[in-house]
Amino acid sequence: MTMLAALYLPLSDLSDVERATVDDLLDRLRRYQPSNMLKAAYYEGEQRVRHRGISIPPELARLETVVVWAGTAVHVLWERLDWYGSATLAVDELALVVIFRANHLAVEASRVQTDALIFGTAFAAVGTGRDG
Repeated sequence: MTMLAALYLPLSDLSDVERATVDDLLDRLRRYQPSNMLKAAYYEGEQRVRHRGISIPPELARLETVVVWAGTAVHVLWERLDWYGSATLAVDELALVVIFRANHLAVEASRVQTDALIFGTAFAAVGTGRDG
């Protein structure tokens, strides 16, 4: 899981407008961090379930309960998200296959898909690389 991955940005190369955009986006990310941390805790099975005093007998109230079904649900759905290609192979679709392979998107896609299932959204960037 990659909730807040290390981010390398050559900020000295950014214009003032670009720098303001990056700052705004980072502020938005920080606002969602508490919610994302809670979702990550449920996914990892680390979120403790609070006793409401309804169905747990008082003598068992000291036992801590964790929920692990969230991670199971994510993985069941994730296993069905493999991209096997396209039913038709038009010229544009062949270009997509080349881009998919050149950027190792099979690996990256699984990470993005997992994050999307956990957090409700995920982002990926595909480019020409450092040389292009």
